[in-house]
Amino acid sequence: MLRLWKPDIDQDVDAELAFHLEMRARDYEARGLPPDAAQQAAEQRFGDRERIGAELREHDRRLQLGTERREIMGDLLQDMRYAIRGLLRTPGFTLVAVLTLALGIGANSLIFSLVDAALLRPVPGVQQPAMVFEAVSGPLSYPAFRDYQASNAPVTELAAFRNREFAVQIGERTAPEVVAMISGNYFHLLRARASQGRLLSETDDQSGAAPVVVVSDRYWRHALGADPRVIGRTIRISESPFTIIGVTEPAFRGTRLVEVPDIWSPIAMWRYQRASSFAFLNLDTRGWGWLNMIGRLKDGATLAQAQAALSASTVHQQEQNPGDLPSDARMDLRPLISTATGADVHGTVVQFMTVLTAVVAMVLLIACANIANLLLARATLRRKEIAVRLALGATRGRLLRQLVTEAVVLAGLACAVALGLTSAALGALQHVTLGDVDLSRLNVGLSGGVTAYTAAVSLLTAVLFGLAPALQATRDTRAEVLRETGAGGRNRTRLRDGMLVAQVALSLVLLIGAALFARGLQRAMQTELGFRPDHLAVATVNTGLVRYDTTRAAAYVSSATERIAAIPGIRSVAWAATLPLGGSNVLGGMPEGWSRPGGGRAMEDLGVSVVGTDYFKTLGTPIVEGRAFLAEDRTGAPHATIVNEAFVHHYWPGGSAIGKRIFIGDTVTVVGVARNAVVERLDEQAQPFMYLALAQQPTALLNNLRVVAWTQGDPELMLPAIERALRASGPDVPVGGLSTFGDQIADAVLPQRLGAALLGAFSLLALMIAAVGMYGVVTYLVGQRTREIGIRMALGAQPSAVLGMVVGHNMRRVVIGLCVGIALAVAGTRIVAGFLYGVSATDFSAFAAAAAILSVVSLIAALIPARRATLVNPVRALRGE
Repeated sequence: MLRLWKPDIDQDVDAELAFHLEMRARDYEARGLPPDAAQQAAEQRFGDRERIGAELREHDRRLQLGTERREIMGDLLQDMRYAIRGLLRTPGFTLVAVLTLALGIGANSLIFSLVDAALLRPVPGVQQPAMVFEAVSGPLSYPAFRDYQASNAPVTELAAFRNREFAVQIGERTAPEVVAMISGNYFHLLRARASQGRLLSETDDQSGAAPVVVVSDRYWRHALGADPRVIGRTIRISESPFTIIGVTEPAFRGTRLVEVPDIWSPIAMWRYQRASSFAFLNLDTRGWGWLNMIGRLKDGATLAQAQAALSASTVHQQEQNPGDLPSDARMDLRPLISTATGADVHGTVVQFMTVLTAVVAMVLLIACANIANLLLARATLRRKEIAVRLALGATRGRLLRQLVTEAVVLAGLACAVALGLTSAALGALQHVTLGDVDLSRLNVGLSGGVTAYTAAVSLLTAVLFGLAPALQATRDTRAEVLRETGAGGRNRTRLRDGMLVAQVALSLVLLIGAALFARGLQRAMQTELGFRPDHLAVATVNTGLVRYDTTRAAAYVSSATERIAAIPGIRSVAWAATLPLGGSNVLGGMPEGWSRPGGGRAMEDLGVSVVGTDYFKTLGTPIVEGRAFLAEDRTGAPHATIVNEAFVHHYWPGGSAIGKRIFIGDTVTVVGVARNAVVERLDEQAQPFMYLALAQQPTALLNNLRVVAWTQGDPELMLPAIERALRASGPDVPVGGLSTFGDQIADAVLPQRLGAALLGAFSLLALMIAAVGMYGVVTYLVGQRTREIGIRMALGAQPSAVLGMVVGHNMRRVVIGLCVGIALAVAGTRIVAGFLYGVSATDFSAFAAAAAILSVVSLIAALIPARRATLVNPVRALRGE
């Protein structure tokens, strides 16, 4: 470093003081001050001297630091220019390294963006979300919510909401939409903002207020055509007119990742939009729990304090209104960012995201090991250059900085490419729906956090793959390197072999995980469903949302059935309250002649679905005894039921069920026994289940009804015609849920599909990276041992022996990597055991298949360069250095 100019501080201070004393004397003389002014100035000299000296020293220090910074920046720029020139001289190496790192970094950025959207920032548009909580103890009645509001809890305010489907009509089209019924302070509590108009307030949530709503920016753009005059426009909810008074800002999506609302209306408007099936329920009905409650903590308050205060209010309400809250009710508060995914599934989401993060981290580690091996090979070729630079006086630290700078430049280029790949992948995800989650509704994108994370990962990557080769390249003595003509030191070989073993082990873990999920998906798709899933088209209607009575609803079902059946290619049509994999309702019932073990009769919880005529024919579920429902099973006729085989085996083992009776409030008689069919999950054990005739349960017509059509051809092609028939039968009835049964099965195995797809993609990526790394290492080894191979062949070695020598060296490392990988997989796959279907976390076939695939790929990657070794010309090899 250049010697900095350092002024003589004492001389400068004396000169500065002399100048100030002369100026003071003139000033004193001009102002007519007493003669002892010079003495007073002399007394101040020591203080002035200290102050001026400190100022000059600080100025000198800043000059030195500025010069040092300029020198460091100059060195860094010089290192970067040298690194870029070196990378440009080897475009093949640079391209492979950048793409390999970009894929690993991009995979990590993509998963982090999902983690960021689902777990870290799940409620965009909410200000200070860490201060907001939700009560997850259970739904509350409106009076109970008001009582909590009146409690003395350490919160700024409490708000209520409930997301549920309503029939929303815009123009001539009616569709089911998720509408959030909210208390008037909901938007104020969340600190949400409007992009147009205004948001709902307390005055809108009064009994005498006009019916108004706020819509989301997404709904304004897609459903309302981005109408610039949307404020004041009218839409109809449950046939009642509502005026739009505002549009939320684009980021705001409410407080849920599923069932995201597009419309918000005040709770007080319940009387305008309640469905027929809830007509008897009023807001002041105690005991009717239907609202979710959120709150915002006061500054300095804790969640525990708020929970204690609200728990005290719970006890008080139980004493005052015993019928409102259950006696065992308790207050459980959770941060809003943890309930946005659903309080009951938050742990599962965290676990799944953790698995994905670990997977992409392994991909990145494999990429780092690959690039480190390539850099080791590249550094070996530069050993003489490095030795010469050391001999000419360069320090090891200076060379380390140069080599690490090259790694940072590589990582920087990879970071830029990774951001582009991540942006493209996130754009594609905007068009993907995973079950109930529409990814376009997630706050995914290249946010500042994601970009910073990508940059940090890139920098860490540069250290991971760049530091070890740099240290290895600069550790040999100059004399050893200048005399050396071999392939490199023993330590370098061990490091390279260690990198190869690590790549194989991590790749095997990913392959085993993908194989386990693939096996689980295969098992799930081969499950005996109890019905025929192909050629089935499904839709959902709800006449209750538009206040039909049972007579009008029955007429709609009859008309829709005729219209759908008349569509060419439709074989049969059926209706049901629930379909397989859609869950069931539960009724308390008492089967005839059955008592619990130990004696005594009591009501049993019985799974039940209400289905129409031709249900079993349409779904292809066999009736193994008795008959299916007939047109005669209608109102006024004896109530009939059909039970499944599990019901018979549990309640009437060894006998016939036909004619048996079940008391469920009314008495129903068993007229048939159906084959067991799945109810909620593919992997469930058959449970007792019963079916009731739709014509004898008229109130079921006012809830969600599924219509299923058995088609001759592709059911996907029949969906538009079915939708037209349903709308023609009742233009005001909302129609939704149009899909095929194959789509519903795909949603049922979503965890297995996701696991197989993501782990399959990442393991394939890891396999490709590892294969490239093995190929590069063997190619390098062949190049370094060309002279040795030439001598061996000149002494009579056969090509097969040379081939075996080269391949054997690589495969021995592969075998070690397989052993390490199997041990890691046995420990790691237990984490994903809960996501597997019908497969053990240590399934032998999955482990064997993954090991076989990796072994074959490794063998091919080694054979290609090894075969070139057998073509070495001994004469040329012996002439070369």
